[in-house]
Amino acid sequence: MYDGYKAILMLEDGSIFKGIGFGYPSTVIGEVVFNTGMVGYTEALTDPSYKGQMLCLTYPLVGNYGVPSYDVKDDYNLPMFFESDSIKASALIIHELSSYASHYLANYTLDEWLYNERIPGIYGIDTRELTKRLRVKGVMMGILAISSRHDKDIDIDELRRVLSDTIEGIKRWKEFIESNKDRLGIVNAYVRRAHTDYDILALLMLLKFSDGLRLSKRDMLATLGILLDAIVDNGLL
Repeated sequence: MYDGYKAILMLEDGSIFKGIGFGYPSTVIGEVVFNTGMVGYTEALTDPSYKGQMLCLTYPLVGNYGVPSYDVKDDYNLPMFFESDSIKASALIIHELSSYASHYLANYTLDEWLYNERIPGIYGIDTRELTKRLRVKGVMMGILAISSRHDKDIDIDELRRVLSDTIEGIKRWKEFIESNKDRLGIVNAYVRRAHTDYDILALLMLLKFSDGLRLSKRDMLATLGILLDAIVDNGLL
């Protein structure tokens, strides 16, 4: 696995947390949120409410009981130890990673599970400091990068540029939505996260039609300019 590789977490306020990477080596960007539970990391990571968010667990040691199989079901034939059938958070942020799993139901270590589902993680940072920042300033956008080699450094300036561009793109979307709510019939909209192409945004919109309210979620697979034209001309269905 990739436990031991260089990792950096950067927040939109400029804060930088240097740690050790585990899971899948990659770069992700999204909202940084926290969970204060003492146990239940398998449930938290698979919770759909954390979709696309980087999840910080405040309990200091994570991974000690490993990860069970999705095949273990409850009386309703649902996964007993998970909230869905895959990890929904985009990244995991913890203080200390347990490299060994001690539980009779464990199929994988936490590191192996994240790697198999292509989810990056970082440990060895002060999660108390991170949590206090989030409590004081609210949810912030962040970018997490994990090196793919032990001897490969991470370009902090590039991370800062990418994060800034993404935040600016989200700001433009919010301004567009706010100024066009009445004309497009948008009741509520929430721009949540960016994809690999940082001009591409996932947009959750509640559109008002003559036959009532309809929830529409669309992963935008075009550049921002093309999407704006499409919304103005056709709306989103």
